[in-house]
Amino acid sequence: MKQRMNKFLIIVSMTLWTMPVLKAQDTTPRDTLQLGEAVVKGSRVVCRPDGRVVFPSREMTAAASSGYSLLNMLHLPGVKVDDVGESITAANPLTGTVTVRINDVAATAADMRALQPTEVEKVELIDRPGLRYGEGVGIVINIVTRRATAGHVVGAGATFAPKTDMGKGNAHIRANRGADEWSVGYAGYYMRMDGMTGNERTDYLMADGTHRLVERNTHDVILQQTSHELQTRYSRLGTDGTAMVATLSMAFYHAPRNDKKTDVTYADGMASFKGQLNVVAYNTAFKVLANDGATVETDSKGIHVAGADWVNIVMAAATDYDATKSGCVSGETPDQIAEKVQKLLESQDIKVLMTREDDTGFYPKTGSNKKV
Repeated sequence: MKQRMNKFLIIVSMTLWTMPVLKAQDTTPRDTLQLGEAVVKGSRVVCRPDGRVVFPSREMTAAASSGYSLLNMLHLPGVKVDDVGESITAANPLTGTVTVRINDVAATAADMRALQPTEVEKVELIDRPGLRYGEGVGIVINIVTRRATAGHVVGAGATFAPKTDMGKGNAHIRANRGADEWSVGYAGYYMRMDGMTGNERTDYLMADGTHRLVERNTHDVILQQTSHELQTRYSRLGTDGTAMVATLSMAFYHAPRNDKKTDVTYADGMASFKGQLNVVAYNTAFKVLANDGATVETDSKGIHVAGADWVNIVMAAATDYDATKSGCVSGETPDQIAEKVQKLLESQDIKVLMTREDDTGFYPKTGSNKKV
């Protein structure tokens, strides 16, 4: 690469030197634009058999605030970096997990926060790691830094989102002397959501090529979370390139409240939910039945069955579809559709089903082979 670059520069130089001679014989129009001297720079990416090596520019290292933000700027192929959520994953889940290392030592989130981007010399991306780094590892990112003989670094950061009542902060200190390095890092996180809503829409591609859109709603969310992480680390780098690392870390997580309501309603051993497709609206419900002596209780979180020898689940569904009406919709209200479903669950056919012998000679009502 170096030999080719030198040859190219010599050619450019010769062209510039011979331009005055050529200009005397030039018959090109006077409005022709002549470019000035061109500067050719080497690529910051070097490919190798097992991946590539990326050399960050000075502008990148100066603008980055942590290891996460620097990797996010590099746009490494096959890698997704969330510098806000502090996560690094593979763009394709089938690739495997992503392992991040600093100077070939496994790095934690605290290490990535404390990393000084201006010290980064290069980033090695290994997308064919083999079994050297463990089973299931598809990508290895090794951040190589320039290590000072002695010194210390102190840093802190904080993020606050007023609309979501979320905040997080971190602080770290790192000191080294010769081959020895000590570091201490702390990270805290707090979030509270009160009365927020969520919407999930799923588009299903059917066998006939049509699409079916299903929508699920979550509302009245009340969530509170608090977490604290503390890490201390000591490392010693040997003259042969090996490293000895000792890490002590502690984490505390507390979620006193995690309540939410969805479109699923639970009552009297039954659950029902509703939604809207592309054309029609639907309502679905199921009922849980158990043997005598069992308890079936419902609350806002679900249906709870205890002491049962057997459990049967009966489901019914209805829509406002009507092929005889304009737009294929009957015009029924959601309450009317729900009423149709409840009548199906309480119909005589369901009661007969619960006392009728099936192909195995089993009678659900008694949970035995004795006829009711």
